[in-house]
Amino acid sequence: MTALDEVLTAEKEAEQTVAKANKDAAVALQNARVEQQTSLETEEKRLAEAAIEAAAAEEVRVTELAKKITAEVSDQVVAIEKRFVSKKDDLKSAIMQKFQ
Repeated sequence: MTALDEVLTAEKEAEQTVAKANKDAAVALQNARVEQQTSLETEEKRLAEAAIEAAAAEEVRVTELAKKITAEVSDQVVAIEKRFVSKKDDLKSAIMQKFQ
């Protein structure tokens, strides 16, 4: 083997090494993209579930708050109605006394 043959053989081996490295890099890149996509899908599902849970918790909180407000307002309405009845009775008595 001559020096030229050795150089050509070395060059051919270098080209094969570069081609193999490019192929390995392409496979690694594809694997990384698949892994990234899987991670993104997993995170999207986790965030969607978290949003659903947060919405459900907020719905419960709002429902409880609405019940509390409704109860408070109902109590206030009953108290006002009692005062109106009392005032009505007082007014009725006062009118009746004036006409007797």
